Amino acid sequence: MQVLGIGVSVGIEAAVTWGLEDKSGLVIKREKVKEAIEKLMDRGKQREKRRNRARQLGEITNRAIGVGGSSHRNIEMLIEFVIQKTRGQ
Repeated sequence: MQVLGIGVSVGIEAAVTWGLEDKSGLVIKREKVKEAIEKLMDRGKQREKRRNRARQLGEITNRAIGVGGSSHRNIEMLIEFVIQKTRGQ
C-alpha cells in the first residue's frame, strides 16, 4: 500500500505468507496501529494525496477490467487457450 501511495506503515518490513501470520513471530504494537489509523484519518495534505491516488488507481483498474481493457483481454485469451487445449485432447 505504501508503494502505491495509498497506505501508511505499521512498522513491519518483512513480507508474511498468507495463513502463516501466527508463525511469523512478527508483532505489531497497539500504538503503531493507532498511529497508522490517525495518519489515515488526518485531514491534511497527505490524506488528500492518498485519496486522489486511490481514486486514480480505481479508474485505472476499472479501465483494465472493462470491455477491451488489458485484464479483460487477458482473461479472454486465457479462456480461448483453455478451450483450444481441451478440444485438442
